[in-house]
Amino acid sequence: MSKDSYYRAMRSKQSARFEDFYGELEAEAQAEGAAAIRDLRAKEFKYALINTLVTRRRDLKLTQENLAARSGVAQTEISRIERGRKSPTMDTFSRLASALAIDFWPAADIRSRAAAAAKAPPTRASNVRVAKRPAERSRASSV
Repeated sequence: MSKDSYYRAMRSKQSARFEDFYGELEAEAQAEGAAAIRDLRAKEFKYALINTLVTRRRDLKLTQENLAARSGVAQTEISRIERGRKSPTMDTFSRLASALAIDFWPAADIRSRAAAAAKAPPTRASNVRVAKRPAERSRASSV
């Protein structure tokens, strides 16, 4: 058996084992009820985000030390996050994502809306209706 075929076989066995394990987790959560399912989905989301960070760091061929220098997050903290030993705060996650040039939809959506607004023709004043403050309404009605 060649080295490549050995690794392919091991990966497929690991994959099948993980799928079995995850199926068991899913079944347990279903049996425990809505709260357990919610917790499982939250963990899925958390680990998907962490996987995105790790994958991007590796794609950029950065070490944890390089990422620490770029992001201002300690290398030891990055290591704990990547191993699932620590949950990053939103601030830490944002710093890491920014250092890795990862665009998540809210920021990308805000930038695209701002760019579209800058290109849009100016709004005519006749199309804009400004609500009057209560004091202005009472003065206008008493005149």
